[in-house]
Amino acid sequence: MRKARSILYPQSILDPRTPDEMFREEAQAMTAAGHNAHLIDTEALNAGPARVRPPFEPGACVVYRGWMLTHGEYVNLAASVERAGDKSRSSRFLISVLSLPSVTPLSHV
Repeated sequence: MRKARSILYPQSILDPRTPDEMFREEAQAMTAAGHNAHLIDTEALNAGPARVRPPFEPGACVVYRGWMLTHGEYVNLAASVERAGDKSRSSRFLISVLSLPSVTPLSHV
């Protein structure tokens, strides 16, 4: 059986308990397919690591699926993922960014 991925989405600025409107439908589909959806306040990443809700399971394969960030924000994103429970050396952290009008492929961090 394939292990579920933990997919990290930007939270909505209108309702922080839900994914950003651009990603909401995708997050629902991924959850329905058996994956875990997590949220992060990407607006807070310019000031440092941000809280991830809910925390990741140990050894999770984390995929960030969200907006493009600055270099510093990506550094803070990686720190946020680590703080949220993805501390296993065997864990993988992947980034998939929505860059209108096209989507960039997954890349390893």
